[in-house]
Amino acid sequence: MRIRIQVVLPLLLAVGCAPTERGPAPFSVPAPSANATADPLPSVDPAGTVAADGTAISVRHDPTATWASGAQPVYDDAAYVALARALAPSGFDLDGCAAHLPEELRSLADPPPPFDPWGADELRDDLMLGLGISRFLDGLDARSLEVVLVDQRLDGGVREQVLLATDPLVGTMQWRLLWPDVGSASLAAIIALPGHPSTDDAAQEFIDLAHGRDYPRNGRLLAVSSNRVYDAWYAESEANAYLLCAGSSLMAVRHYETLLLDRYLRYLGIDDIALVGHSGGSIALNALVRWDWRWTGAVSDMESNYASGLPCELDEPGGAWCLLDEVHPHLASRFPQINDLGLAPRQVP
Repeated sequence: MRIRIQVVLPLLLAVGCAPTERGPAPFSVPAPSANATADPLPSVDPAGTVAADGTAISVRHDPTATWASGAQPVYDDAAYVALARALAPSGFDLDGCAAHLPEELRSLADPPPPFDPWGADELRDDLMLGLGISRFLDGLDARSLEVVLVDQRLDGGVREQVLLATDPLVGTMQWRLLWPDVGSASLAAIIALPGHPSTDDAAQEFIDLAHGRDYPRNGRLLAVSSNRVYDAWYAESEANAYLLCAGSSLMAVRHYETLLLDRYLRYLGIDDIALVGHSGGSIALNALVRWDWRWTGAVSDMESNYASGLPCELDEPGGAWCLLDEVHPHLASRFPQINDLGLAPRQVP
């Protein structure tokens, strides 16, 4: 069950909708517009540096850098399956569990038993435990993060960057950053969590269809991750099944990858960071902001019962069952609280 909602805050400039289709085109960095020009490297040290907390964060420029895997990112679940194998207990039949789990969760959409509303603190602690997010947070400050600037251009007064970021746990992600013409010292940023794309690049589609360039034109940096394994089909289902069987989930990974992008922005000196979600990105956002309160604001346009699956072949409703990235038994049992705006994020010192 998915319900579309609209929450409007001053930081929201636009949220667009895009149809979801199967069979994305091959991945490529989009060609610049006719008015685009080359731009020098950003002021951050391209040779690598150490963050204030002692964390090694390397930043370099390499226009030849590509995804390590030859698969299209939207279908590339290799890193997540590898992560599941690393998390699973020794001797556990992970492959067998992952093969059978989607069918076992077909009935997950049945309404959970009612229980008394919780406070924000109780819900935060419960979700962190249910998601197993501590596995990702433990040692985060000491974990390496390699960021490679692949492409940068000026287009209509907006500096657009394409970066590849590699984390030891989840592998290589692609980020797109759109910078306004202001210094980072007073800069506010928005991390967008995009919905399922009709192409192979969720970030580029969000920028193009949700007026993404209006954010920097109004003085805010926009940062978007091109989610991997975002096909709403076999790859996404397989990745989530493996991770759930290993005691984690694709939803926990989406949260962690958002925190990695946040970590990079704060490394650049940006502390005023808010979230904007669209469609499936909003569903991830709704759960994230219930346990992590660092954000200065959040905007969501959809909610879910975290039990949404679908027939792998839409014309075969009785056939194989596919899991979306949001499917999570614990979140499904808490979805009334997650979707309760009275438990919205709050600032903490």
